[in-house]
Amino acid sequence: RNKWTKVVSPNSPPPRSAHQAVAHGGYLYVFGGEFTSPNQEKFHHYRDLWRLDLEEHAWENITPKVGPSARSGHRIVTHPKGKSLLLFGGFYDTGDDIRYYNDVWELNLEAMTWKCRFGGDVAGGASSLEGP
Repeated sequence: RNKWTKVVSPNSPPPRSAHQAVAHGGYLYVFGGEFTSPNQEKFHHYRDLWRLDLEEHAWENITPKVGPSARSGHRIVTHPKGKSLLLFGGFYDTGDDIRYYNDVWELNLEAMTWKCRFGGDVAGGASSLEGP
């Protein structure tokens, strides 16, 4: 108790920052984020969805074909009714181009499918605003 324990698991997601994670129903869900090269000249934004079983300590990549675009800095919360997760916003920055998102996506936890609730499109795109 009152100490951190490193979870070692095969098939874990690649390193990233600015992702979002939420624990719900015995699992930890992780979506998106970014990887930046040490010299900060290359950026990679993820659109993958990972689920860690908190009992078995086993990761599973459950990325549906349709869903939010690659992004960082977004937010995810558990829906008040507990059967889905809600994702809002974020950004995509390549160093040459920056986009800020204001879309809302819902992940159905039973079917593991995303549905755009506001601002995006069904092909996995997103409503975005150009950066400064």
